[in-house]
Amino acid sequence: MDGLSGQYPLLTYVRNSLLYAMEFVMMKTCWDEYTCNGYSYGIMCDTDVHHTRYIPPGKVCVSGRGKFCKNMPRLSAIGLACDLKTYPDMPSCESPDTHGMYQSYKSELKPIFDFLRCSTIKAYSSYIDCTVGINPADLDFYRKEKYAYIPVCKDFMDQTNCSDPERVALSCPIGGYMSTVAKVMVCDELRVGLCDDNLDTLCEDVTDTCTIHKHQICDGEVDCLSETDEICRYMTGISICKRKASKGEYSKIPISWLSDGYTDCVGGEDEHPEMWPTCGNGTTRRFVESSAVSCEDVVVCKAIGLAGKLEFIPTGFLCDGIDTCGNENNMCVRHRKDVFNTAVSVKKGWHKFLLHCLPGLNSIEVLSDSQCMSTPFNNSVIFGTKEIELTLPSNKVSCKYVYGEVYVYLACSNRCSDNVTCPFDRTPLNRDACPADFPKKVLTYYNGDQLTIVTRKGEWWVQETFQCSNQRCLTFDKVCNLVDDCGDGSDEIKCVNHFKCGEKLLPLYQVCDGVTDCFDRSDECNNRCSTHILEGLALKIFAFVFGSLATGLNIWNLFSVARQLPGVKRDIAFQNRILVGLVSFGDTLNGVYLLIVAVYDQLQSDHYCQHQDEWLTSRKCNLLGIFSTSASCLSVFAMTSLSLTRAAGVMGGIRPPKDRKIVKTASFALTVVVIAVAIAASPVILATWLEDVFISGQVWDEQVKMFLGKSSKAQHLDTIEGYYGRVSKKGKGASSATISWKYATSLIKGMYTSDYGNLEGMHKFVGFYGNGGVCLFKFFVLPDDPQFVFSLTFQILNMACLAVISTCYIIIAIELNRSVSKVTRGSGDENINNNNNHIARLKQQKKSQRKISLIIGTDMLCWLPVMAISGLHMGQVVDATPYYGVLSVIILPINSIINPLLYSDSVYGKVEKWAQWGWNAVRKIFSLILMKMSNRALEEPAESIEMGTVQNSNDGKSESEKS
Repeated sequence: MDGLSGQYPLLTYVRNSLLYAMEFVMMKTCWDEYTCNGYSYGIMCDTDVHHTRYIPPGKVCVSGRGKFCKNMPRLSAIGLACDLKTYPDMPSCESPDTHGMYQSYKSELKPIFDFLRCSTIKAYSSYIDCTVGINPADLDFYRKEKYAYIPVCKDFMDQTNCSDPERVALSCPIGGYMSTVAKVMVCDELRVGLCDDNLDTLCEDVTDTCTIHKHQICDGEVDCLSETDEICRYMTGISICKRKASKGEYSKIPISWLSDGYTDCVGGEDEHPEMWPTCGNGTTRRFVESSAVSCEDVVVCKAIGLAGKLEFIPTGFLCDGIDTCGNENNMCVRHRKDVFNTAVSVKKGWHKFLLHCLPGLNSIEVLSDSQCMSTPFNNSVIFGTKEIELTLPSNKVSCKYVYGEVYVYLACSNRCSDNVTCPFDRTPLNRDACPADFPKKVLTYYNGDQLTIVTRKGEWWVQETFQCSNQRCLTFDKVCNLVDDCGDGSDEIKCVNHFKCGEKLLPLYQVCDGVTDCFDRSDECNNRCSTHILEGLALKIFAFVFGSLATGLNIWNLFSVARQLPGVKRDIAFQNRILVGLVSFGDTLNGVYLLIVAVYDQLQSDHYCQHQDEWLTSRKCNLLGIFSTSASCLSVFAMTSLSLTRAAGVMGGIRPPKDRKIVKTASFALTVVVIAVAIAASPVILATWLEDVFISGQVWDEQVKMFLGKSSKAQHLDTIEGYYGRVSKKGKGASSATISWKYATSLIKGMYTSDYGNLEGMHKFVGFYGNGGVCLFKFFVLPDDPQFVFSLTFQILNMACLAVISTCYIIIAIELNRSVSKVTRGSGDENINNNNNHIARLKQQKKSQRKISLIIGTDMLCWLPVMAISGLHMGQVVDATPYYGVLSVIILPINSIINPLLYSDSVYGKVEKWAQWGWNAVRKIFSLILMKMSNRALEEPAESIEMGTVQNSNDGKSESEKS
């Protein structure tokens, strides 16, 4: 070792020995070794009779160094050998200017011997400063952050044509001749550019701590600890390229290398576009993996690639979390929502308050019924560090909705109520952990086997390090935060606060929220979510029973009305029969609607959730919605007309009978039908002109991965803004946007190429009736909903009809009571017979009065709950969206089932007769049961009395008599 000469030989020896040892341990190179991998670097020469001295490559042929070599003619003559005249054909170079602690050495020409080529030239800056030193003029050139480089040649030509193949990084032309380049010259901090084609400067920053050569990416060998250099997204389908900087094997290459202006393959295949399959035409012509790929329109990157070349995002890689274009993540608006992943720190960072235990939140602490306590967080504290103090709830809490260090502290302090374990082992780090520079690292402690990394919190040092399975290290706020920060998933695998679909982690509150976030829909199509049109066995049974009853009873009533019409001669009676028929017809349609929903629910079964978008955007759903709304409107309008007709007849008194007017009555009935159908169909017919009112969303094909499931206009505008940079809005919410659905759709299509139809036929609008699987009228709306005005107007109209019906029947009841009073006060024998007939008719009408009460009651029972729930939803007190199934199956059909009993005496009589028969049968059955029970009760005491009598008679007999 060097250092036996000088004014302080012992100090110099110790210093150099320590520095050489540190270089050997930390760099794991052959810097201070004469031989490495079987090749010699530098020279060995005798300094005197008993000592042999090693001269490193950087000090060979430096003036004054030859005097140390004695008694060895070959090596002692090295000083003469440095004379270029001795080796006129040997390559030479100019040595760099250097200076040591005691003398400086000027640059001079010297030959490049084989034992000088590709020697280790990289060392720590501290070593350079203390020993050889660097000329201030060359300081910036040779020093790179904490490392410095000591080349044999000033132009680094000593790092070419390596003898040791293990030190070769690549081959390239240098000065017109093919040469090898040492690894230290390729993608290290020092990038000189020795190759004529700059091959040695083609480097990629794969991660913050891993920089490798371009040709090492996706070459089948892992070069980065995180293994991200082998995450290959878009590769050629055939292996016909030998990479210049490789082992000479044929391999696949990234498609982005094709025709990029630089030859990456030895044979130049990557710059021959005719050899590779393509899609598109003209400026959108692009390379694809293989000829088997089905060509389709893809997203054009807003940012222009190299040399003005367009770049594209293939469909398979769109919205995968990797930002291909620089704005891809902004386009994909369905990313995870931000979560709060840090605790509140006080006392300069080492005292952390969790959840409601922050000072000043005493009221919340009382409401939560959980006292707060302080406890140290024991995390393998080492000498010189401060324990983190936690103030957290004393009772266990749910950890399903906390993230980052809050989750870590609660879980590792046994404060989670969800059977949660600490997400990491409570042991010191392995000595091989954290090979890359830890961003917040202040101090490392190493005892030969274990490593501890601490960070500074105010005046204290604390340990907050999580070790990944791949030896990477994170701070606690990166653990259980719904992001794979380790790269291998080990920071999230033990956490219970997420739902995993594919590679995506969702917070649990995004599961079963009605918004599709996973490409496979698993967040909405699972056992915890609504997966059927009608959820639960009860709704399915009610749909079949109520549908069958409404359909059967009303069809019966229709036949009854049809039989009565030919015999009706009076106009008022004819109008009543026609309107009763209209009510029954509307209620029949309601029953049929229920049966259709029930049958379709059974047919779809568990497949509905995966195909619900097809159903909600289909014409079938729109027609079913029109069918249902028409039925409801027809029934309500007919009942309103019927109540007005009856009220007018009662108030008008006794008038001469008029003959029936078939045309007039039929025209009125037809008008009611047309109005009902027009109201029901208007959201579908007018959607083309009033799209912002009647279109509630849009569903795109799976190829357009920016949108999953039903997407609102607000989501479209966010995507447009993410791609184009800005979008015109008047305010918040889709209803206030100035961009129409048509224009928004054209902007989305403008993000894609237009070689294969430009997404034509790949999108469908969700209409007014597509708010749920039952395709019902949209009763539940919010004030900012585009359909708010139309829906509210419809509900007000229904309430007005309900008010008219109730008012009319109240008037009819009053008039009936008045008529009964007049008849009761009448006197005279001559009028007794007439009065008896009149009283009989009034009794019959009074019987109808009970029906009037039922009519008003059932109307209230049907529509008041709808209005109440709608108002609560409008005020955002409750989310009534899940109630559409109950509304369509149970609440609205009430009128459809009861109306036939109230408006038809024949149906009412038959049902009453059957009900009486059923009631009598039940009474008989119960009577028989009670009779048998009473007989059995009477028989048991008789038997007891008889047994007692026998016993008493036996007691008076002698033993012989008993025998």
